Amino acid sequence: MTVMLSVELREDRSGNRYLGAPVPTSVMAPWRQTFRAQVGEQRSALLEDHKRTRDGDVGSPPDPGSPPDPGSSPDVGPEHHITLVTPPELEQLSALPQQLPEALEVELIGLGTVQDGEAESWFVVVESDQAQQLRRQLDLGPHTLHVTVGFASQDIHHLPKDRSALVAAQPGSGAALSAQTTQAAPPEAPATSQAGPNSPALNSSVRVRISSGLGSLQPSEQRVARFALEEPERVVESTAQELADLIGVSRTTVVRTCRSLGCTGYPQFRVALAREAPAAGEPEQRETGLRAEARHIVEGLHHVFDAVRDEEAQQLVDRIARAHRVLVVANGQSAPCAMDLSLRLTAAGRPAEFLADALAQQVAVRLLGEQDLCLAISSSGVNDITLRTLQAARESAAHLMLITSQEESPAAELADSSLMLVPPPSSFLESLQELSRLHYTLAVEALAQQVRLRVGAAAQQAVDVLAENIID
Repeated sequence: MTVMLSVELREDRSGNRYLGAPVPTSVMAPWRQTFRAQVGEQRSALLEDHKRTRDGDVGSPPDPGSPPDPGSSPDVGPEHHITLVTPPELEQLSALPQQLPEALEVELIGLGTVQDGEAESWFVVVESDQAQQLRRQLDLGPHTLHVTVGFASQDIHHLPKDRSALVAAQPGSGAALSAQTTQAAPPEAPATSQAGPNSPALNSSVRVRISSGLGSLQPSEQRVARFALEEPERVVESTAQELADLIGVSRTTVVRTCRSLGCTGYPQFRVALAREAPAAGEPEQRETGLRAEARHIVEGLHHVFDAVRDEEAQQLVDRIARAHRVLVVANGQSAPCAMDLSLRLTAAGRPAEFLADALAQQVAVRLLGEQDLCLAISSSGVNDITLRTLQAARESAAHLMLITSQEESPAAELADSSLMLVPPPSSFLESLQELSRLHYTLAVEALAQQVRLRVGAAAQQAVDVLAENIID
């Protein structure tokens, strides 16, 4: 699909200025339809909502060179654009040309996606000789172009968004069309990628699907598929990047292979293999019963603080004790631990707050001052709601401390400091079946006890209150 788009100096919600080309909702409609076919209605709505939160909604921009029609109503929908010159690049330019081109011819190639851990980004790959020529005039190098459709956790900027990431391409190409009047048919997606989570294709054995689909894969994809057949346990225990490094292919190839085999991405492919892992060999024999289960759980808690240096732990205790105000934030599975931590700290003589409402968290963290502490708990570091709270906390002057089990995550990047807890050793399948926050409960107990010892006499007030409420 080839369209003509206007070029303008734009500004995002954070005040960053960039050179971009707005894309009308009428042009994006068929691509959004293909996007929904790829990932499903419910998930696509969530990913688009993340983008809408960042970029907002707009009316469809007018056709370049055409007078506005007073009687027409704008085609309102999610804001879409192509970034021609990024904010950092724009800051480095001494000046923009006195007259920008009125319109650029761009070609929308196909729907693509990239993943990095839990982060996932969907976009339309774009190519334009005129756009690259404009960049050369500004003494800038080549730049891959795309239109973001939606993303999970956060958008991805460090992975290539070019033809190598395509999962659904449009059939054929047409002449240049007016951006205001373009009404193209939806691009066709590969049939194997449209399988939903309950389709017969996905309910069949993943190993059978790999074997039967091997011949239709590209050579690099076949290497991934064969490795999954020969070493399923290693695939299950590897991230997409680890698997790519192990096989000697790109991460994009790993993700593309999974989609070619009917999965929506690597996480789903990994879970499907994990479910079949017990059938590949003898199941592990383990003592059963409540006492045996308790011993098994406790054995996994011995190394919770192995990644924490003594000085790091002491610094956290000191920060909690000295802070004017302590606000504990968490969501999802981590929320009970956060509430428990606030109660334990208060009982230890160091009053702390916990707000269960996500919006209230975002308001409260913005009000924190330089002497305050925001203490966040996120095991994965990718919870969307928690990330929004942490982003809001960055706008305050308070110190942001994160308790997590992932050293490299979006949450860890936002935090001023982190306390790394080592989760109990388990396989990938066990981590899905036996999701536990017991090691966080242990950390809460230990941390509250250290704070109690630190604040000393103040903790006696809590003891007095408890004594007054004991009934014979």
